[in-house]
Amino acid sequence: MRVAITGGIAEGKSTVMGIIRDHGAETLSADDIARKVVAEVGVQKELWQIAKISGEFSSAALRTALAENSDTRRQVNAYLHPLIMAEMFSSAATFFEVPLLIETCLYRAFDRVWVVTCGKEEQIRRLMARYGPDCRVEQYLSMQLPAVAKLAFADVIIRTNQPIEAVRSVVINKVGGLSAC
Repeated sequence: MRVAITGGIAEGKSTVMGIIRDHGAETLSADDIARKVVAEVGVQKELWQIAKISGEFSSAALRTALAENSDTRRQVNAYLHPLIMAEMFSSAATFFEVPLLIETCLYRAFDRVWVVTCGKEEQIRRLMARYGPDCRVEQYLSMQLPAVAKLAFADVIIRTNQPIEAVRSVVINKVGGLSAC
């Protein structure tokens, strides 16, 4: 059984994954794998060529290039996603955090899709708390589908704009319910 956990930036995916991990299930994050893949020098060189950036590799410079140019973002995604997915699917994990699951049309590779959402106002509040009041909230949000569009793909919807104990209860209930499938 493979369960994809998805949702927008700052919606609570990592919190949900932490609850699942604390409950004893094996988890894996596409973002963690992406960081590992991008740390490889050969991958960095390829990304720099795709993004047409000169100088020493910098994650911040790459993020800026991706935010400013949708063609570059598509090319980088087309290069990185197969590398990331190959790593993911060689794992024995059951729960996979995949932020861009719907955007990359990978939802069919999973048995279940759980969408984590907190509502746009809370998402904006969390982004500003994470990156500061000067962060480009709309730019971050524009790089992903809105949560409401992801809900149509959900087998389970987990709302994280409630007390953590309520979220924990829902998540543990859903994890336990998988064994009945």
